[in-house]
Amino acid sequence: MCPMTTSMRHNLMRHDRSRSLLLVAAVLLFSGCGAEDSSRVAGTDDLANGSESITVVATSYPVFVMASEIVGDECEVVFPAADATSPQAWKTSAKDISVLQSADLILLNGAGYEAWAQQVSLPRSRTVETSAAYESKLKRVQDSVSHQHGPAGENTGGDLLWATWLDPQLATLQLKAIEGALSKVVPDQRAAFAARGQTIADRLAKLDQQIEQLAAATAEKEMVVLSVGSEFEYLTARLGWSVRWLPESVDSARLNETLVDFADAESASKLNILLHTSSLISPLREAAAEHGFRAVEIDQCDQPIAERSVWDRLQGNIERLSHAAGS
Repeated sequence: MCPMTTSMRHNLMRHDRSRSLLLVAAVLLFSGCGAEDSSRVAGTDDLANGSESITVVATSYPVFVMASEIVGDECEVVFPAADATSPQAWKTSAKDISVLQSADLILLNGAGYEAWAQQVSLPRSRTVETSAAYESKLKRVQDSVSHQHGPAGENTGGDLLWATWLDPQLATLQLKAIEGALSKVVPDQRAAFAARGQTIADRLAKLDQQIEQLAAATAEKEMVVLSVGSEFEYLTARLGWSVRWLPESVDSARLNETLVDFADAESASKLNILLHTSSLISPLREAAAEHGFRAVEIDQCDQPIAERSVWDRLQGNIERLSHAAGS
């Protein structure tokens, strides 16, 4: 056997190093998009480095929740507006725009929710407006205030109302759009996505059944329903309730005037309800109670709340309405 020369030793060492590098590369390649790293910033580093990790950006909280539950651990879903005071009025930074433009899929809520999108160039081929499937069912402020009577004021504009997910039927249509978009990005997971999507659809169907029961229980009741703000229109329309809308900036004097106008002291059987968000201050709630109105807080579910799922929060809306209606 020939003795190993210095040149041969060097070649062998280079071969060993090359083989080690190939093994490391193989491990990284097959780690897939299910790997999680809490230090990652919306997946842009992975995309820039050529990784096969798939990043999905959702721009509303309910869309984020549905997408996250559908994909499981298969990819990373990001909600960049999570810390915004008002996600629908989110102000995008340069970093946010980079995250959006680098994503494999962008799931927009639509229905006028993303006003910022008019100022940002998004890749059309990777952007899906999830409310497009029920565009004909979208409501505008002018549609909701057309039901208005009395001192509640004039039409304040024709902006789209965005909280479509308060109606479980519309939420189900949105769910299907989300599932379809995700299946196109990860086609080999289509069956798994469909199964997880069905679990969500079943949950929404139960919520809708409870709304139907409440609608039936209140159908024959004489009711006056006032609402501070108009974003509850999808929920009240599903209930079949006629609502008088008050502007969100209503002050104590204006609310008191409206309550006096609509309160009917001669009809003890009339059901008076005031719908509001958590921002309604205590004096206004007290004024409502003084005039025989039952104040009911409606959670718009547009922002995350620690230790409370969006499904529990939607359920809570129905339970509070049922309690106020005596059902």
